[in-house]
Amino acid sequence: MDINVEEQRVLDNGGHAKNGFTGKIRGEINLFAPGDEFTVPTDFKVLDEPIRNARPGTKNPEFILVNVTNNGNDVGVKRLYPSMFTKSVPTYDPATGTRNGVLRATGEIADKFRTYTDVNKAFVELCAGKKIKYKRETTAQVRNLNATGVDDRFRESKAGEWVYA
Repeated sequence: MDINVEEQRVLDNGGHAKNGFTGKIRGEINLFAPGDEFTVPTDFKVLDEPIRNARPGTKNPEFILVNVTNNGNDVGVKRLYPSMFTKSVPTYDPATGTRNGVLRATGEIADKFRTYTDVNKAFVELCAGKKIKYKRETTAQVRNLNATGVDDRFRESKAGEWVYA
C-alpha cells in the first residue's frame, strides 16, 4: 500500500495532518511484528484520527505512516505511534487478580525516548532518517480499561524491543 493512499484514508475518515506531535498518548495499539523494519522519513507527517465512539474531549491519537519490510519482504504501510516507544502498563495474574509486574517497551530507542519530555523532539532526534527494527516482543496479561475505570477482565498485551537496524 502507498503512504499517500493511506494518508488520504485517514483524512477522509475525519483525521488531520499536523505540524508535529502535541503530546504523548498512551495506547494499546501495536501493529508491528518481530522482524519488521522501516526508516522514519526526515520529513515525516504527523496525522491524527478520531477514535470512534470516544467520550467528548478525548484526544485523537497521533501517528506517522511508515513503509515496512520484514526479512526483505514488503509488508506495507503501518502506523507508528509515539506510545509504542513509551509503553509501560501493570501486569496481572488472572487467576488471583494480583499485580505481578510491568510490561514495558524496551531497547535502545525506547530507553532514550523515555528521557525526553517533548515527543516531537524525541521523534526528530531519535527516529527521523533512521532505520528502526521491531526486534522482538513480550506479552503479558493486563486488565481491561473501560469508561468507568478498571474492570475484572484480563487480556493479553504486548510491548516491543525497538532497536536501530
